[in-house]
Amino acid sequence: MVSDLTADRDRAPIPSVLAVGAVNVALSRAGLRTRCSLVAEVDDARESHHVACLLAVGAEAIRLPLAAATVAALARSGGMDPEGVSTALARFRDAIEDGIRKTLAKLGISCVDSYRGAELVDLLGLDDEIARACFVSTRAVLGGLSFDDVAAAVLERHALAYGSADRSLANPGYVKFRNGEWSSVQQIKLGKVTAEEAKAALARMAAASE
Repeated sequence: MVSDLTADRDRAPIPSVLAVGAVNVALSRAGLRTRCSLVAEVDDARESHHVACLLAVGAEAIRLPLAAATVAALARSGGMDPEGVSTALARFRDAIEDGIRKTLAKLGISCVDSYRGAELVDLLGLDDEIARACFVSTRAVLGGLSFDDVAAAVLERHALAYGSADRSLANPGYVKFRNGEWSSVQQIKLGKVTAEEAKAALARMAAASE
């Protein structure tokens, strides 16, 4: 198992794709890869793209504790009972699986076994040292961040998480609001979501699903 759950104030987590990839490379070069399975238990994956990358570098099973805990906490804050929380978690899992199926379909792959460990990815923004250490056959053509650069970015986020009494989360810009079809979360400002706004949005979604 490759896990980052022991990360704490004194230990920063290694990016999960690099960690799983490095273990996959080491086992492959030692001729032991087919004799074991890789299980990823990570907190930095939360979307289908993240899970697809973990599968691509060899993970057989993936557990997302922080993502699941976040979904459950949002469901509870929205007034859902235990059954509703379970339904929310099931929907999250289904959304991840639907995203994986969409990725496979774009590649013309019908079985996840054909995708797992195939490294059907492009390495953008990473240098060749990382590529050779964390990927069996994929190489970085354009170059980019080194291990030192990645470590500096990880330590910066780690310091923000543990070094201040202000635990408000910065918006890294991964999710942006766009004008388009109305949804049940239309009125939420994604840059700064209050607990009351999140609770109201969850209540609207629960009512719409009934």
